[in-house]
Amino acid sequence: MDLRWLAHFVAIADAGSMALAARRLHVSEPALSRQIRELEGFLGCKLFDRIGRRIALAADGREMLARSRRLLAEAESLRERGVALGGGKGGVLRVGATPQFLEAAMPQVLTLYRRRHPEVEIRLVEGGGDRLIHMVEQGELHLAMPALKVIEPLQSALLYPLRVLAVLSRQHPLASRRVLSVSDLQKETLLILAPEFQTRQLFEAACSAARAEPRVLLESQSPQSLIALAAAGHGGRSSHRW
Repeated sequence: MDLRWLAHFVAIADAGSMALAARRLHVSEPALSRQIRELEGFLGCKLFDRIGRRIALAADGREMLARSRRLLAEAESLRERGVALGGGKGGVLRVGATPQFLEAAMPQVLTLYRRRHPEVEIRLVEGGGDRLIHMVEQGELHLAMPALKVIEPLQSALLYPLRVLAVLSRQHPLASRRVLSVSDLQKETLLILAPEFQTRQLFEAACSAARAEPRVLLESQSPQSLIALAAAGHGGRSSHRW
């Protein structure tokens, strides 16, 4: 089996369309479609359902996608190990981080690392903590920097203390408070990070312990979007970013 078949299969699934994947891969759409038919013939199962001009992962395709990602990650790891055994210092380091870490610390981290290891290629992935941990477990990332400590079987190390922040407009009645409890937010409408972020999960656990049910105006993947809305006074009586 040609590993390019799997790489192109994953690219199509990520792109959501044959045409977009072909543009990203710099191959023709008929050639890409032919490769998928060859892969389906080799595997003996259907990878995509074709609905008019659209495609969607078939039931078998969803399982094969996860296995394909693992196999491609193993192949890349094998190549990198071969480089190391051959005496080379190069290779690829795949790192995942939350948007907060990418903004606050990653520029300095990258500068220092590249100064010490200029021969290593860094590939960054942004995401919530759950997704990043899953990618480490699947071998798609070498390491990840989520918001909370990772549980076994993965090894983890604490990099810095975690603070959960509430961001409010300066005019809000609670803006002068240095510390807010969950009960303080009971009557507020929140702008909050999406459920896959571990700080969101920490907040929900605190709400559950306090038997609080805060109202949510918006869930977002972008902390900066939430901050911008909060600064403009949106979010009901107040606006928060957690």
